[in-house]
Amino acid sequence: MLDVTSIVRKYIHPGISFNDAEDILRGAECRMLRRGPHAGPTATPENAYDVEARRWLEDSPFLEKPELTVTLHPRASGDYSAVGKVAAFILIPSL
Repeated sequence: MLDVTSIVRKYIHPGISFNDAEDILRGAECRMLRRGPHAGPTATPENAYDVEARRWLEDSPFLEKPELTVTLHPRASGDYSAVGKVAAFILIPSL
């Protein structure tokens, strides 16, 4: 896993509106996962309202395509007026 948060923060920074952040990610051909509380084995009160964007990286020398994942954390649970934190990683498949 490669942390690319510092690169993504040049375009999507804490305080930017959620709508603008999602528009930027869609413009980069990312697929957005829905807003709202998420359930499941990895859901916690801290991450239940996160929004993820994903994109397969087509121009790759790997047999399996690496995937860019950007996570937008709201300022507060369920408050999608602005982004509170941003995290971004490229998941590189193992050989």
